[in-house]
Parts: sequence; structure tokens; C-alpha cells
Amino acid sequence: MGSGYAGYLLRSEGGGGRGGASLPVRGLAAAIEIGGGAYGLREQYKSIQDRAAGQTDALDWATEARVLNQQAAWRGLVSNQDLYRQQMAANHRQYAQDVSEADDSSASQAASGVGRGASLQIGAIDRGAGLELRGNRERYEA
Repeated sequence: MGSGYAGYLLRSEGGGGRGGASLPVRGLAAAIEIGGGAYGLREQYKSIQDRAAGQTDALDWATEARVLNQQAAWRGLVSNQDLYRQQMAANHRQYAQDVSEADDSSASQAASGVGRGASLQIGAIDRGAGLELRGNRERYEA
């Protein structure tokens, strides 16, 4: 039962004859109403404070969860960048090695081709000189 209703009942049945409740009963009824109102305000204030504390706790929890999420994302990005850098460095080293091997192979083939060409020319010169020598010998003996 509410304090207002209790005060009302006390006033209406407080025994004062036809005029209603006596002065002390009316004072007691007013005190009950005021005390009940104060208690209600206190409980309402406490409820507001509890709600605010709950909202603050929820905000703190959400903020902490967001910070942790951002830190995890940052760690993931850093590790991805490190992995990317390592892979790119390895790829560039492999590319440089492949280019160097290709240059060596080309140089070897070119040197081989030059050697073959020189060998063919020397062989042709030797053959030409041999033919000329034989032609001169046959003319001399003729």
C-alpha cells in the first residue's frame, strides 16, 4: 500500500468524530505521506544512479572491446606488412639471380658462337691456303 493511501485511510478512519481525524492523527498522516514521498524519491534516485552505473559499465566494456579489436587488427596488419616485405625481398633476390644466370648463359652462348665462328674462319683460311698451295705446286711442276 502506498504512503498516500495509508495517510488517506488514517485521516478518514482516524477517529475524530464527525469532523474527521484529530490534529495529531492528521499530523501522523501527513508525516506518513511525506516520509513515503521521501522514500520514493530516494528509491527513484537510487534507480537512476544504478541505471547510469550500468550504462557507464556497458560503455566501458564496449570501449575496451573496441580498443582490443583495434589492437588485434593493428597486430594483424603489422604481421601482414612484415610478411609482404619478406616475400617481396625474396622475390627480388630470386629475380636478380635469374637475370644474372640468364646474362651468364647469353654470354656463354655468345662466346661459344664467336669461338665457333673463329674456328670456321680459320678452317676456311687453312683450306683456302692449302688449295692455293696445291695450285701453285701443280703450276710449278707443270
